[in-house]
Amino acid sequence: MPSTLVIKEAASSFFSTFMSLFVAIDPLVAVPIFLSLTAHDSLEKRRSIAFKSSLVALVTLLSFAFLGNLIFGALGITEPAFLIAGGIILFLTALDMLRAHISPTRSTKEEQKESVHREDISIVPLGIPLLAGPTAIITIIKLMQEPGPGRPISVGHRATVLLCLLLVCVIGWVLFHFASK
Repeated sequence: MPSTLVIKEAASSFFSTFMSLFVAIDPLVAVPIFLSLTAHDSLEKRRSIAFKSSLVALVTLLSFAFLGNLIFGALGITEPAFLIAGGIILFLTALDMLRAHISPTRSTKEEQKESVHREDISIVPLGIPLLAGPTAIITIIKLMQEPGPGRPISVGHRATVLLCLLLVCVIGWVLFHFASK
C-alpha cells in the first residue's frame, strides 16, 4: 500500500501539472471569443465547432508533447525565440483589439472578406492558436521533459501530463459546448 507521502506527492504533481496546462491553454478566456466567432451559427454547428476545436488543440499538443523537440530542432528554433515571437504576435493582436481594429497579424483584408463566408473556424483560429498557442506548446514540451529538479522522467509522470492535457481539452470542449446554449 502506498505511503501517505507518495500519495501527497502524486496529488501535488497532478495538481501542479493540471494548473500549468489549464493556465497555458486557458479555455475560460477562449469562451467569449468562441461565442463571438460563432454568434451567427446554429446550435448544432456551434457544438460541432466546439468539439472539433478542442480535438484539434488536443492532437496539436499531443504532437508537440512527443515531437516538439524534434520539430524545433529540425527548424533551428529555440524555445526562447518561439516564446518571444509568439509574445510579440499576441501583444500586437491585443494592441489592435484595444484599438478596436482587426489585427493584420491575424488576417489580411482579403481573408477578412472571405471570413464572412467561412466554412469552418474550428482549426484556425479556435484550435490553433487560441487553445493550442505558443504558451501551451512550450508548456507541454517542458512538462514532458522533466517532472521537477533532480527527479528522473518516468512513465508515470508522462502519463500524468497526458491525462492532465486530455482533462483540460475536455474542459474546453464542455465550456464551449454549454456556452452554446
